[in-house]
Amino acid sequence: MSNFEAMLGRSFAEQIAAATEESSTFIANRPALAATLQDLTLFGNQVILESVPSDFDSLGKIGYFPFTEASTEFSYSLNLALGGAYKPAYLCLRSYLELALVGLHFLALPAADHSGLRWLRSKDPTPFRGAIVKALRGDKRFTTAAQRLGFFERLDELYGCLSNQTHTRGEKHGHIATSKGNFPRFVQEALEKYVTQLWKVSALIATGFAILRPVVLVPLPLDEKFGLNGPLSGFLQDFEVEVVRSFLPQEHVEWLEARSAVDEEAVSAKAWVESLSDLTHEDWDRQVRRQQQWFNGMTLPRERDY
Repeated sequence: MSNFEAMLGRSFAEQIAAATEESSTFIANRPALAATLQDLTLFGNQVILESVPSDFDSLGKIGYFPFTEASTEFSYSLNLALGGAYKPAYLCLRSYLELALVGLHFLALPAADHSGLRWLRSKDPTPFRGAIVKALRGDKRFTTAAQRLGFFERLDELYGCLSNQTHTRGEKHGHIATSKGNFPRFVQEALEKYVTQLWKVSALIATGFAILRPVVLVPLPLDEKFGLNGPLSGFLQDFEVEVVRSFLPQEHVEWLEARSAVDEEAVSAKAWVESLSDLTHEDWDRQVRRQQQWFNGMTLPRERDY
């Protein structure tokens, strides 16, 4: 690399850092925006992963990969936007949505369908939107709910908006129009527009999970009952359920909660968890000691051969 190329690289990194600082200051002075981003971050980094069912049938279909990868795309997208690189942020934002939908698509398929594993092993191509919609429409849990909540109409609109950015639909959606320049920089209008789109993407993913898995709208006292040894995933605590609710209109929340109140999985999970005794201080201390012993016995993993 020449000195000139190295200088350009340093300049780009400095522009990202300066934009990130300006974005952080802007957000800190706007409590409502800061609270929205806090909810978005909690959902993208944690709630989406905790919502994935961990029963053997579900894990046998697809595992966690599409959702862990979607969460990573979320992190890249948000950090790029904060760094003033808005157009690349939209590329990752679309991947965030697509990977979450791919995961929901494979979860909606029958247990005997192994197409998810073929995709996971990079043998099958990633399903296009048409195949995803077809699979979700074919799931009885989606039939009525999606129509009531306008799920597929919202998906079409959101895909169109994101495609305009990612496929550069003319000058209006280019780097200069989006960032007011050909380098990373803080632009208030661009950041606010991005956050709006991020909220819509997260809301659609949250709606998809609430339709496919009504139990995610049932807050469960997991810490009190299980401590450090809770379920691998698939169930949410009260603060996580509140984040899911925050993305939904009140009439949608009421309709989905009425639905979860008669859902077999949700009802049985709630009854089972609440029937357990709360952990004592001694139980917690015992779990902490055992976990520390386990950590102490861990060795560094060998490099995985991909």
